[in-house]
Amino acid sequence: MPRVLGPADGTVPEATHQGVPCGMFQGNSTGAHPRSPLDTRAPKEQRGSAAAPHAVKGKAPIRVAVAFPQPHEALRWADALAQACVVRSIDAAVRPWHDSTAQPLPGNASADYAMGWLAPRRFFEANPRLRAFFNAGAGVDAILDTRAVPVSLPIYRLEDAGMGLQMAQYCALECLQRIGNRKAYATDQHQRRWQPRRPLEASDFPVGIVGMGVLGTQVAAVLGALGFPVHGFRRSEIPGSPGSSAVQCYAGPKQWKAFVEATRILIVLAPLTPETRGMINAGTFARLLPGAWLINVARGPLVHEPDLLAALEQGQLEGATLDVFATEPLPAESPLWMHPRVSITPHVAACTLLRPSVDQVAAKLAAHLRGEEPSGRVDLARSY
Repeated sequence: MPRVLGPADGTVPEATHQGVPCGMFQGNSTGAHPRSPLDTRAPKEQRGSAAAPHAVKGKAPIRVAVAFPQPHEALRWADALAQACVVRSIDAAVRPWHDSTAQPLPGNASADYAMGWLAPRRFFEANPRLRAFFNAGAGVDAILDTRAVPVSLPIYRLEDAGMGLQMAQYCALECLQRIGNRKAYATDQHQRRWQPRRPLEASDFPVGIVGMGVLGTQVAAVLGALGFPVHGFRRSEIPGSPGSSAVQCYAGPKQWKAFVEATRILIVLAPLTPETRGMINAGTFARLLPGAWLINVARGPLVHEPDLLAALEQGQLEGATLDVFATEPLPAESPLWMHPRVSITPHVAACTLLRPSVDQVAAKLAAHLRGEEPSGRVDLARSY
């Protein structure tokens, strides 16, 4: 798992990746150690009053378990979530859970709610009375693939939580590099060659975005403001969905060919499901406009990598920017590493920011406690 670093490290603070937490936490947000490795409730004087909306006088606090593969991740997220619950006057006992440190709750009681990343089947078996599970990431393919979550348990994913702007910045940088001839100028500099090149115009590089959800909509808005013609593709047309009025959207299998043929820069932001696995393949590359470029910032298996390499060798693609791969970390023997027309980053296009994430989870938890349906519920039939 990639690292998450705190402010004291002088690097990217409080960051986790869009799909997996991307970092090793160093301490908590206040710089102090948690009060206990098993109980991260806020001090009593900071908790909501008995009259708070989600606190009932004489009633025990709700129990919230936080499960991550590493104990320090669980501690960090549990401490931050406890603070977010205080802000929303949720009377909650928030406890980290990990296989190596797990201890049963008093009386072997089950937690009422849980949040985390890649919680194992043992976690759900130890907490049979969960009312909901909040996934600590926007992508849910990993947790669904484990088949650890009971089918009857509602799963809620993060929506944006600071990832949309980062994703838009990443994609905008790549698109601007294309029209700015930056790679060619870098080669010229290396060879000490002064060679002005014909300027390229954004209007000549129509961008097609596969996946027009919360993240795709923000990417489309930023690129449109930079002068790129933008169109999107979604699995099915949803009236009133994000971006449907501002960006031309193709929808469904019958419109896929037209979408691809209108695209020079293809940005992949779709969720990984059985239907989308391998959807970017030889047929896709053959239909893109000449001089096409691929940007994959979603999930590696969406792109058929052998077909990608063949398209690069045959000149169907000018190049590719890849942040995600079928196998991660990318094996050292992969030909993608040294390919002259491939740019690689290690699954960092958008990182989940800790505070916005726990604030969103606390908001969803508060809604659930009020008897409302929180947004972001995973549709198991669609796998996202």
